[in-house]
Amino acid sequence: EWGTTVVEVPNIDTALKYAFSDIESIDVNTETVFTPDFVPDSIIFPRHLEPMDGMTNDYLSRAEVRVEEARNSLSGTLLNDPSLIDAMLSLLNQSDKTLAQAKLLHDQNYLYSAANYAFLAMVNASLVRDISDNPSLLEPGSTAWDLKLMTLRKRLNALKRDLNNFVPLDYLEWHVAAKERLVWAEEKLEKLEKASDNLVITVGVEEQENVMLENLLEFEYASAWVDAATDFRSITLNSEKRVSSNNYFITLVDSYLVNVEDALKVLTEEEKVDILRRFNAAKIARDRGWQISALFDAASALALANAAIFVKNKELPELDQYLDTKIVDVQQKMSESQYDFVWAKLYLDHAIYYNKAVNFYEAQGENMRALEMAKSGISLALLAENILQVTIETKDYFDSIP
Repeated sequence: EWGTTVVEVPNIDTALKYAFSDIESIDVNTETVFTPDFVPDSIIFPRHLEPMDGMTNDYLSRAEVRVEEARNSLSGTLLNDPSLIDAMLSLLNQSDKTLAQAKLLHDQNYLYSAANYAFLAMVNASLVRDISDNPSLLEPGSTAWDLKLMTLRKRLNALKRDLNNFVPLDYLEWHVAAKERLVWAEEKLEKLEKASDNLVITVGVEEQENVMLENLLEFEYASAWVDAATDFRSITLNSEKRVSSNNYFITLVDSYLVNVEDALKVLTEEEKVDILRRFNAAKIARDRGWQISALFDAASALALANAAIFVKNKELPELDQYLDTKIVDVQQKMSESQYDFVWAKLYLDHAIYYNKAVNFYEAQGENMRALEMAKSGISLALLAENILQVTIETKDYFDSIP
């Protein structure tokens, strides 16, 4: 009627192609916009990362079960809000896609990348399942909500006591991973408990439901982190080389925290989110006497802060070149060390995945997507670099004492 041509596009890069093309040449009846999914080349992981491979396999199985449970729960739910049901269905469909991506990356041996995607699929599917099973969770003062918080608190406290017993030097990095995730969960749980105790609703029903929905999502993350902490601890149970915690690293932890504080001053609230999680966790662990996990979290926070500052207002060619150089640099440092590395290697492999994705999407003309991949890759590469450094410092220290 109006002579308007409408073409569906997957992203802004494709929209720009059409914006600068001959509109008259586009036939909406035959034109197909197709963006191939990126599948990275397979890599080989070292033998000492086999526990992560087993854990990732388990995550994929659990995520598959959780998504199916959520789908069944949603099909029989007592929810009567059509918009909320649509939102839950959309979230569930996204979980399906995320899980498929996790499986693909695991097949190519990108262990951390696959575990991360499987983790997200489980969190989102758990949210759909819990709301579908018990819509009263979205009501302030819900008994079901209080019981969930209470149950998670018991699990968390029991695991905290177990992790306090000793530091397993022969499984040091797995132990650190367990403590980090426990503290991440604990910080979220404490905020949820305080919010539950002081809940005063002064907004409308829709806003009230959104608050509870956000709280429940935070709960699902906390619960999933406790699960992950438990899994990492189970890897350390056969340890034969154990020491007690001490305060040797407290000065180094403090120096990292000061640097993070300085970096936070120039970042936006959105940029601070993941940095603050690690920064706050480092302070909690420090005060608890968990100096090694505090060191790893503080170093991680600084790496992410430095990355956020570095990528500001930079174009794709500069970021791409920097990522290439940084990956080679960290690989060189890793090869020169006598130690086997867990998290530095896993983070670096994840950075390599993003680096390959940059090249792929750039070749497809999807420069905006390539730019985001480059930024993520730089965050992971700097994370790998800092974790490599503190792992060497930690292992050097313990190797130097009886």
